[in-house]
Amino acid sequence: MLVGMALGAFLGFYDVARTELLALSMALSMSAPMVGWMRLRRHSWRASNEMAAAMIVPAIALCPLLWWGLISDDTLIGLQHVLMLPAMLAVMVYRRTDFGL
Repeated sequence: MLVGMALGAFLGFYDVARTELLALSMALSMSAPMVGWMRLRRHSWRASNEMAAAMIVPAIALCPLLWWGLISDDTLIGLQHVLMLPAMLAVMVYRRTDFGL
């Protein structure tokens, strides 16, 4: 995930005018290498896609709060990253056998 973030910044993926696009580009740039790593470690496509969704869904879910003026741009980005972790943990607990829990 960190490699994806660094590569996204290096390639200019985060030079966008709208916060929603920034949040989605950050989620996607972290998800792509994570899915690659999971596939390399022989996780199923289902498990890999569920984990990627756990990273992308928080960004999508927070966008209406931004549009309605309930949160600021910075709050959206911060909450997105904070919510990714429990979302990924929820996927790991739900699919315990896939993740060795």
